[in-house]
Amino acid sequence: MIAIAKMQKIQVMLATWTGALSETGFFSTSYWRLGIREHNAIIRDLSSLYQMPMFDFSSVMPDDNALWYDDIHVNSDGAKLKAQLFAEFIHKNKLIENDQ
Repeated sequence: MIAIAKMQKIQVMLATWTGALSETGFFSTSYWRLGIREHNAIIRDLSSLYQMPMFDFSSVMPDDNALWYDDIHVNSDGAKLKAQLFAEFIHKNKLIENDQ
């Protein structure tokens, strides 16, 4: 997918992932936590290998269960914060040109 996007001159941005780190949900199991760590490591490696911007969402999203509907999905407050964090990264790194 990265190669296809680059061939089409489509800019790609990667991002790490996180979820609610609750004591009883998906993330209470070691294999889920390991899977997420491995996933995020692959994202970081791909970003480096292909020299693409990568937003380390997992390092900036607060570990606050009040932002999550369940272990995987953010609620409305979480969605607002997630959007704000992504927008700040995109703006700071000038990933979208401002035509105005």
